[in-house]
Amino acid sequence: NRLHTLYRLDTYYLGNSIADSSYAQATARERRHSVGARFYGQAHKIGFNFESLYQFGEFGDGRINAWTLASQASYRLTLLGLPSDVSMKADI
Repeated sequence: NRLHTLYRLDTYYLGNSIADSSYAQATARERRHSVGARFYGQAHKIGFNFESLYQFGEFGDGRINAWTLASQASYRLTLLGLPSDVSMKADI
C-alpha cells in the first residue's frame, strides 16, 4: 500500500445570457458571469478541497454581485477492517 501525494488546481468561467429570465420578482434580461477556482488533493491519509466563486452581471436594471467559499478536509482511517473517511466541511 503506497502512500501518495496529489494536488490539483481547476479554474473555470461560466457565462449565461437569457433574454426573458423569470423569477418571483420579475421577468427581465439576465446576464450572469461566474469565475471560480478549486484547489484539491490528497497527501497520504489527508484529503482536502477548497473552492471559491465570484459571480457578477445584471438582471434587468439590477446588479448581480455574489460570492461563495467552500472547504472540506478529510482523514482516511480503517474501522473494523474497512477504509473510512472522517471529514469536516465549512461553507460561506
